[in-house]
Amino acid sequence: MSHSAVPLVPVPDHVPPELVVDWDFSKPSGGEADIVGAWKRLHDGPDIIWTPYNGGHWILTRAEDIEFAQRNHDPFSMREITLPASTTMQILPLSADPPEHADYRALINRFFAPKVIRDMEGEIRELAVSLIESFREKGRCEFMADFAMKFPITIFMRLVNLPLTDLDDLLAWTEASVRANDPERREWSQRMLFGYLESIIRERQKEPGTDLISAIVNGTVFGRPLTEQEIRGMMVNVIFGGLDTVASTMGFAVLYLARNAAHRRQLAE
Repeated sequence: MSHSAVPLVPVPDHVPPELVVDWDFSKPSGGEADIVGAWKRLHDGPDIIWTPYNGGHWILTRAEDIEFAQRNHDPFSMREITLPASTTMQILPLSADPPEHADYRALINRFFAPKVIRDMEGEIRELAVSLIESFREKGRCEFMADFAMKFPITIFMRLVNLPLTDLDDLLAWTEASVRANDPERREWSQRMLFGYLESIIRERQKEPGTDLISAIVNGTVFGRPLTEQEIRGMMVNVIFGGLDTVASTMGFAVLYLARNAAHRRQLAE
């Protein structure tokens, strides 16, 4: 694999040469065929490694080390969560350390409380059944397009009270924002997404509802209203989480079940 287009960072003096790896997280070798296998190969090396790609950064490859870093916010701050590092926007509450994290998190927590989810269970089950019924007779489906991109995203659009007619545009913009190889297309999609969100923010500030977006744009933290920048940072996190993360996670889960018959049987039983 050629990395010639990616500028590399010189290896700092404090990084031992044996910990330096040729690894670009956005284009891992073999990732086109098996992304999980590509990442798993990092386990063959040292527990902690350093790569000169994407601004130069460390990678923890062991669950216990990752958990330690996540729980110990001094010195392992969450303030930089993008590669390469970017200071353009705080993605909230993800990039806030304790104790600030709790106030931002509280704004959205109540929408995902166990009782709220339990109350939605009938509606969620009905949606799952109707999607499965739509391809059951064929005896097969393309899981991502026929189920994963429809099931959680339809539920999310209800939580944020956005019309399903906007869904195709939102999906296209978030997909290109995250995965487009062409920087111009990435920039265009981000501009379109932010333009859309700005209009929704203004709308919900004028006429708040009981939805998740209304709670964010009219929310308070530390005894004061959120700033414009904080609202954008939370909206981006919620939109990408709702439109991209859950669907991707379902894809990985079903791929695992497809490759592991024993777990499939366990789930069915």
